[in-house]
Amino acid sequence: MFKRILKEPVSFFSIILIASAFLLMHFIENSREPSPIEFIAYLLVFLLGTGFARQTLLRYFPDLTVGITLLVLAFGTNLYCLVSFDYHLQTILIFTLYAMAVFFTAAWHENQKMIHLVFLSVVLSLILLLHTIGILSLLIPVFWGVYDRGSWQSKMSIVKSKQRQLIFMLAFIVVVVVTPLLIWQFSPGEIPFYSIKLPGVFISFSSFLWEDLFSFNHGWFIYSPVLIISFIGFYFFAEKNKPLFYAVFLFCFLDLFMESSWSLLGKTMVFGQIAFIPAYALLVFPMASFIAKIRSTHLGILIFSFAVVAFFVSLSVFQSWQYNEGIILKSGMRDVDYGLVFGRTRLTKVEKQRLTEMDPDTSYVLQDESKYRKEVLASYDFEDTHVPYNNKLEKDYVKSGKLAFTMDSTTQYSPALEISYGEFTKKPRVGMRITVSVFALNAAYYNDLNLVIASNHARNNYRYKRFMLDGKKLKAGTWNTVSFDYQTPPDPDPNDKLVSYVWYPGKNVVFIDDLKYEAFEPKK
Repeated sequence: MFKRILKEPVSFFSIILIASAFLLMHFIENSREPSPIEFIAYLLVFLLGTGFARQTLLRYFPDLTVGITLLVLAFGTNLYCLVSFDYHLQTILIFTLYAMAVFFTAAWHENQKMIHLVFLSVVLSLILLLHTIGILSLLIPVFWGVYDRGSWQSKMSIVKSKQRQLIFMLAFIVVVVVTPLLIWQFSPGEIPFYSIKLPGVFISFSSFLWEDLFSFNHGWFIYSPVLIISFIGFYFFAEKNKPLFYAVFLFCFLDLFMESSWSLLGKTMVFGQIAFIPAYALLVFPMASFIAKIRSTHLGILIFSFAVVAFFVSLSVFQSWQYNEGIILKSGMRDVDYGLVFGRTRLTKVEKQRLTEMDPDTSYVLQDESKYRKEVLASYDFEDTHVPYNNKLEKDYVKSGKLAFTMDSTTQYSPALEISYGEFTKKPRVGMRITVSVFALNAAYYNDLNLVIASNHARNNYRYKRFMLDGKKLKAGTWNTVSFDYQTPPDPDPNDKLVSYVWYPGKNVVFIDDLKYEAFEPKK
């Protein structure tokens, strides 16, 4: 092992540098959540994926190129924010699984050892269970090494000679993937995994791609600009690594298309586009190809290119810090907002107020209620028994009146409050508040309760917001009243609807009462 490290020291020490920097930044920021042990677990999962990416890249690129590629990936993309500040463990795990899938695919194609196929089967099964569009992962082993008719015929010869191995692989994947689905059929709500769900609705051939790439509200190339070199690098990758090109390019192209077909991908409270992060395990190949190419050019182009890459990496790191400090908004950034905060380390009180008022996720707009006219637009007191859900009405645990509404594993959604924008306002910016009273016998049950509010256009949600209740702040055995504030779009279509409801994906029983909408319109 030490001989291997001495033989390829640059890429190894780049991982040491990444681990040290991520640890340092986390503890400098004095983060209370997650705990140090949890953070180290997150970091180890990420380093595992980085280590597998390193091992695969070393099969095709020099040690120095691999070392630079790993540093650019770790610090120049939103992975830096995700691991150091924002802590999306599932996304990191999916990245690591894809890196492992690529490694074991490359290893099996080299020697066709059964052990590599076993690990590949396990990894692909987990991806299919955990990733919404994990089916694309199967493209990696299928097209690996294929670039023309001759290479396809050669691969088919290998497949025929290793038929038993491949039958085992397919059988293993089918059993692992189908078993949880069967369990869920017999026992709804008990499915033993948690798939990463993409926001909104899937609309194929949608027009969200430009926004997902270049919007100031989470645009991929705005907050991880260094990834542009990966897309440029496909040209050099195709030139030097034909056997790998089609598997990598086809996966990345389809992944980009599929991810960008979700209507609310750019509206969630994240830094950049985390839905694309699993593809980083394959985008490192064209990135390494670009770095290898500029390393072989003359000195002037080399210096200029690395200066641009260094600028992109520095910008991404700085923007990650801004995001963590609240200078870049969690959601709702526009071009004017980005222009206000670009390069800034501190904002004045007036600028903070201006920026906060632009943020659709903040409740600041409703803090001074004296500036607004309040009106109850819609409500449910659950006293009417002539409703389709009358079997879910409860009389023993009631906040007011005689009845409340029961939520459990068979009733995940409350009746929805629904009203069109044209019915209640002509103001350009209006604050909304959803309020509900909740009751549970165990405080932990509250953790699964969510207040949801969204605008709806032609049956597609946008500006979707979800407020998760915190069982640590609510009391068991008594009624708790909670509310969630929402800022409506600047100029909504009068026919668009405002929809809100309580969502409970938990397995226990909770009760709700007095669900209502209130509108806050600015006074003249």
